[in-house]
Order: sequence, then structure tokens, then C-alpha cells
Amino acid sequence: MKPVANFDCVRCGKIEDLPVDCQRCPYCGKKRGFERLYDSINVMSGNTRTTGKVLEEKLAPLYERHADQQAGAKRFAEASAEAMEKTYEKATPAERAQMQPMTGHVLPAGGVLSSMSTQARQDTRECITPALLNRRVKPAWTK
Repeated sequence: MKPVANFDCVRCGKIEDLPVDCQRCPYCGKKRGFERLYDSINVMSGNTRTTGKVLEEKLAPLYERHADQQAGAKRFAEASAEAMEKTYEKATPAERAQMQPMTGHVLPAGGVLSSMSTQARQDTRECITPALLNRRVKPAWTK
């Protein structure tokens, strides 16, 4: 039995289970606008299955390592959140006022910039931000 695939005809629409080497629409005979659709599972040949099995065997350790890394990252995120919550609970009210609890609350930019020194703000404006945004800024001393 020959391999089969789904095809799409401009006039007739989607046609299922035609031989892979089909050139024309069996209903209207149209060649233009008659395209094969790669949406079916039944389009693999015997070679492809063999190659897939070999690749799965070779890639299995890599998949396992990736799964281990993802699980480790998840455990780390959970442990760090738990540690931050414990630290926040043990802190005094004065320390809590300075800490940012892990509740998704983000400090406003104005508050952060006002707590920075003038020199640090200038460095951020002239060096750090342009490097992050790939922009070129003339330093104040060249103006």
C-alpha cells in the first residue's frame, strides 16, 4: 500500500487520503492550486521512523538532563521564595519598611532614583542605560 497524504484544491477544498505522488485533483483535474498538506501523521516513511528511534536513543540523556535542570530551577525558586518569606517574618518593623516583600510589588522608578546619589544617577544615564539599549550618548564633558 502506498503512503497517503491530505491535499488542498482551490476549487474542491480539502481532499483526504490521496497517494503522495498525486499531481492533479481527482475531481476537477486542476493542477494549479493543488497542494499537499503536511498535517497528517501517516506521511512518514520507514526510514524516518528508524532515524527517529536512533535520535530518541541518542537524545534521551539530554532530555533527562534538561528535565533535571528545570526541576532544579523550580525547586530553587520555591526555596528562595520560602526563605524570603521567613526573613520578612523575622525582621523588625523598621527592617520590614526597608525590605521589599515578595508579593509582586515593584518600587516606583522615582523612589529608586531619589534614593541614589547624583553620581550614580549620572553613571546610569550615561553608561549603563545606553549599553543596555545599544545607544550612543555623548558624555557631559564633551559638550
